[in-house]
Amino acid sequence: MDPPFTSRWQAYGFALTLAFFLLLPAGLSRSGLVRRQDVYQRIPEKFGAFSYIGHQIFDDSSDIDILFLGSSVLWLGIDTPYVQYELSRQLGRPANVITFGSNWRGEELNYILLSEVLQRRKVRMLVITMPLSHQSTNLPHPQSFRWLPHGDNQAALLGLPLRLRLALYGEQVLGAPRHLVGIIRSDIQEKTDFNRMLVSLRGAYRVEAGYLGAPFVMQKTKPPELSARSMIYSPETQRFFNFTQQPLSPYQMHFLRLTTELTRNSGVPVAILNIPLSRQRRNAAVEERMHWSEVFGLEMPIIGVPPATLFRGMTDLEINRCFSDEHMNLNGSDLLTRTVTPAILTVYEEHARRSQ
Repeated sequence: MDPPFTSRWQAYGFALTLAFFLLLPAGLSRSGLVRRQDVYQRIPEKFGAFSYIGHQIFDDSSDIDILFLGSSVLWLGIDTPYVQYELSRQLGRPANVITFGSNWRGEELNYILLSEVLQRRKVRMLVITMPLSHQSTNLPHPQSFRWLPHGDNQAALLGLPLRLRLALYGEQVLGAPRHLVGIIRSDIQEKTDFNRMLVSLRGAYRVEAGYLGAPFVMQKTKPPELSARSMIYSPETQRFFNFTQQPLSPYQMHFLRLTTELTRNSGVPVAILNIPLSRQRRNAAVEERMHWSEVFGLEMPIIGVPPATLFRGMTDLEINRCFSDEHMNLNGSDLLTRTVTPAILTVYEEHARRSQ
């Protein structure tokens, strides 16, 4: 077998190159040249609404009545303009409702986005989803190298096991050359039709796609007639909710604790919204992993409607038309949003307005 290097200088050159890339994240952090607002603008749109999110965090200072924050299940599942319209009617003034949505679940991403927006804007109520039964990863978000440069939010990493801190630093090593090139080229994305759509939809993503590749068929379904109280967990409604007691991973628990502590310290009421998946379509109860208020010691009303109730009287074909895959499409978003909005507004009235 040939030696890996033909000369000592080649070995020195390789070692220096390796050291450069390993130390580049820390060097960029010390330089102060990587700006958070630029980081969001450079992330491709296929990974989430980051350009829209960046503008909302850094370019707007108005109060937010309701912030929906979560992964693609929530991003595609809620018709944000409809909630804003109904809340405006309830308040007797123009309401401000927006969604921060992205692909792939990541508790560190949700925490960082929330912490950055709360540094600059008042949020009257936060609505989030919690990890689903199959979302038990103990690793960083798969795109964290794009939005977590070294030095940003480092305090949030304290308390993580060494293995996880090293994994995150590995992500930062992977992302550092991208941030360096971004500084040199200043290649901020221009507004696209997708971004303009997000602005008009308050950050929501309305997908016109059929189930598992089938053609999309517009379908208007009358929402079930339910009282707002019946969709909010309580001793009276607990039979409609099922807690599977599946534990969170240490990584998830770490950042969810930070998130709940942040909302507690900031005085931001939190509501948990359950959004059904296609595979849950016949479930007679809302499925959550835990009673989250008990886990985190913070009052967090759970809002949800049993899928069997949401899709009552519908055939499998009609239910299929509400999904693109496990995610809801435009039809499903319309049906779900119009069903649960009264419960969301009830929680807002009781918790958000009380905290003002």
